[in-house]
Amino acid sequence: MTVSKLKSKLHEDLDKLPLPVLQEIEALLALRLETQKESIYEFRKFGALAGMVQFMAPDFNAPLDDFMEYQ
Repeated sequence: MTVSKLKSKLHEDLDKLPLPVLQEIEALLALRLETQKESIYEFRKFGALAGMVQFMAPDFNAPLDDFMEYQ
């Protein structure tokens, strides 16, 4: 089902519902949209993983033996 068809079907179904149910759906939708917005940006902040790396080997940036033939 395409997005436009789904939106059209939802619009038709919403027209059939009583006001209290529509208000409940609107509240749930607002909550869902707010939760989605927070979850996307909560982790993607600059420095969010600071302090997560506990140890890094001294030769971390050294060339790998497997790729020596390409140098």
